[in-house]
Amino acid sequence: MPLLRTLKVLNSIRTVPETSFHDLFNPLAWVKEISAETEPAGTTITVPPLALHVANAMKSSTSILHVLIAQDADRLRAAFAQFSDEHLYLLGAIAKAGFTDDTVLDGREDILRYIAANCSSSVESLLLNTPELLALAPSRTIQMQDMVAASKRTILESGVAP
Repeated sequence: MPLLRTLKVLNSIRTVPETSFHDLFNPLAWVKEISAETEPAGTTITVPPLALHVANAMKSSTSILHVLIAQDADRLRAAFAQFSDEHLYLLGAIAKAGFTDDTVLDGREDILRYIAANCSSSVESLLLNTPELLALAPSRTIQMQDMVAASKRTILESGVAP
């Protein structure tokens, strides 16, 4: 997968280019006043819905949110035209994992719309400046796993010391 080229394409829908996939697919990147980074491992946190969830909850598909998502999806569609389906499916999987989301993405168009909605700085700005839109979709609950405890359990269950 041409990672740098992919990052360049994704940055085409950002006003401030990101330097990594972590920055692009961070579910808490644009959320104000969230304590997830200071919560202990194994904690369940509540975060606002993803932009795509808000758009899907709206009754009107002609809203400014839908227009912004469609514009960014068009940009991505043109930029990713030469990328294989396999590449886009992998990118969609990376995005979903980064956003800790279980949305089913069925094909190129779903993946492009998902990334356009959730990575676009114009959509991000609209949601930050119009908080009543976030109320249209339910908040998400994310379980922050305790990876140290999970690794310890695996080691103890396997009977193999490191």
